[in-house]
Amino acid sequence: PVMVFVHGGGNTIGSARPYDAAHFAQEQGVVIVTLNYRLGPLGWFSHRALRSTAADERDASGNFALLDLIAALGWVRENIAAFGGNAGRVTVFGESAGARNIYSLLATPLAKGLFHGAIVQSGAAGSYTRARAENPVDDPQPGAANGSHELTLAWLQRRGLAADRTAANAVLEQLGDSDIADFLRGLPVDELMAPLATRAGLYRAPALFRDGVVLPERPLLEVFEDPQAWNQVPVLAGTNRDEMKLFQALSGRYTENRFGLIPTVREPALYNVVARLHSRQWKAVGVDEPLSRMAQTAPELPLYVYRFDWDDMRSSWLLNLPQLLGAGHALELDFLFGPVIARVLPGVLHDGNRRAANLLGRMMRDYWAGFAYNGKPGSGRSSTLPVWPRWTVDTPLLLALDEPSGGGVRSEIQSVRVEDVKAELRTEQPLSDRQRCALYVDMFLDNNGMSELFSSREYQNLGCAPFPSWSLAGQSR
Repeated sequence: PVMVFVHGGGNTIGSARPYDAAHFAQEQGVVIVTLNYRLGPLGWFSHRALRSTAADERDASGNFALLDLIAALGWVRENIAAFGGNAGRVTVFGESAGARNIYSLLATPLAKGLFHGAIVQSGAAGSYTRARAENPVDDPQPGAANGSHELTLAWLQRRGLAADRTAANAVLEQLGDSDIADFLRGLPVDELMAPLATRAGLYRAPALFRDGVVLPERPLLEVFEDPQAWNQVPVLAGTNRDEMKLFQALSGRYTENRFGLIPTVREPALYNVVARLHSRQWKAVGVDEPLSRMAQTAPELPLYVYRFDWDDMRSSWLLNLPQLLGAGHALELDFLFGPVIARVLPGVLHDGNRRAANLLGRMMRDYWAGFAYNGKPGSGRSSTLPVWPRWTVDTPLLLALDEPSGGGVRSEIQSVRVEDVKAELRTEQPLSDRQRCALYVDMFLDNNGMSELFSSREYQNLGCAPFPSWSLAGQSR
């Protein structure tokens, strides 16, 4: 069997390089393909000028990175036999933005027949409207700050063609589509990336556009409600219990640096509440909402769910990793590949936890390979593990993944829907009015192309009238 891995990084940073799949492949008897794809504006750029001057419908889509993934799967189909792989047994798997891209592969007609199973790790079933990808930020239907219009204004100013945003808009109004397209295509890469530079490298920008050719014009959740509209293959999906803690730890909004270097949580109660709400929302949009649609349209389709709970890291007065990071975003990657998070964060793996962590990692690889072989994880490829139960809407069983002192590998019933998270947000403490409204915006409006979850009426009823919604974007992360 072949497993094709799509790396994460917000669709703006990252590469396949950190993911050493050699041990996984040798241990489990699978062929693993890791790949790179275009990122940021090189991979995702939706603009009227490029659309009107495009050579064909695909080139007009702006979804260049998704086309890269489709091309890679075509290459696998034609060539993987030379590497000992079975082109008729291909599983795509990805994490974070890579998992969002897996949901898009399930939704694009261009990938039909190119894979036979999908593993979605910490993903979200989101895609962007053209308005959000292309409009000015001050439009009645506001575009993103790093959307194509705002970036084009920034590039004009950096080139010295306009003194400020107002002048850049005036320049744009005088240019035809072919002139704008020539200007955009003529930008050197360093100039192209300059307005997007951040301290940590990661930035938020629209990706996965509803162009009507590469991706449907409807939200992905609606696509999965239509049995004729998506590529029906077995799906295994899951999230990490404390997804959001990694981003809270990195943002500095909820932490302070001890000795100017070591992060510590300022207000543990608030930190945990924000992490819990965001992480449950992640499970809702990354697992329970899309799978419930799939189950309704394809009731016989095998669906499986996990929750990664492992947080057995070093804890001391100096650095409390279970509190700061918990079972955080991307941590499960260390259990499938070689060290990823542990490579850059001392204390994740150490002599005291390594044996149990190695055992959990082997079990996870065994399950992942079982799914690759059979379209169901079962009791792993080895047939020695606890049976992974099938997930259904009526019986939403998941497999919790943890080491023995944390409860071990076990089945649980847990379903988190968007309405559950909205109800919790209304009463959760301790939150100020502004924090509560910012959470609503970041979870239901500015959330990886899932703005259809936002309700102006709900926002008003939450007491958020004093806070214009888009002004709070990013304020709870």
